[in-house]
Amino acid sequence: MNKFWSLMHLAMIGAAACTSGGPQPGAASAPLGATAEAAPAAAALSTAGSLTLIPDANQVCMVNNQFMGRDQIPVQFEGRTYYGCCAGCVTRIQSDPSVRVATDPVTGHQVDKAAAVMAQDSEGNVQYFESQGSFAQFGSRT
Repeated sequence: MNKFWSLMHLAMIGAAACTSGGPQPGAASAPLGATAEAAPAAAALSTAGSLTLIPDANQVCMVNNQFMGRDQIPVQFEGRTYYGCCAGCVTRIQSDPSVRVATDPVTGHQVDKAAAVMAQDSEGNVQYFESQGSFAQFGSRT
């Protein structure tokens, strides 16, 4: 029984570590290379409804589907790069195919997270889209 509780304790520590530092809700996500003068126009182009485009996938934990606001651990898998926030997430990316895909909320199609257009809500929750067009359609629906 002690071994069981020791394993449970380690699992809880791992889960807590996975989200420590957490997402940065409402963090700005201006397109890369945007200048101060272009910021208002860029902001208008990078939002769809209540979502803001995430220009750099390396700040997303693709297991927790959270914008973390800082660089994550890159994981190479079958020629694509995914990102996780901790060793547990890295292991899941490598071993669990379900964490490498998402469903586009507009088209309903399955999307490879490494190739998806990503956007976050005000809480840092990430949605994955198969294209910029799908992302734009999401904005017209809300």
